[in-house]
Amino acid sequence: MSGRTSSHDEDLLLQDFSRNVTTKSWALFFGNAAIVSAIPLSVSTFFLNKAYSNMKFILKHKIAQKREDAIGREINRLFAIDKNASKKEKDDRNFAPTMYPFVFENDEKD
Repeated sequence: MSGRTSSHDEDLLLQDFSRNVTTKSWALFFGNAAIVSAIPLSVSTFFLNKAYSNMKFILKHKIAQKREDAIGREINRLFAIDKNASKKEKDDRNFAPTMYPFVFENDEKD
């Protein structure tokens, strides 16, 4: 009887080291692998999103500064024909080049 129990115990011990894998252990292994690889991806995506949103305002501001002179020249050229413009209209023309890029940018978001 002791020979049979030792053989049974040895079979159970050898079964743990066999290449045959149960479906449950296979699913647990790949489930853990999916979780372990998804966490760094989501964390890096989060940090890239934060970095982009912080830089987006700075880049838009630089673009608006570069476009300001060209837009000012274009608006002055468009309104140069009107010599009878009031002071308020002229002030609006001088103010428009600085506001046009922001209005145009906000209009695209809607």
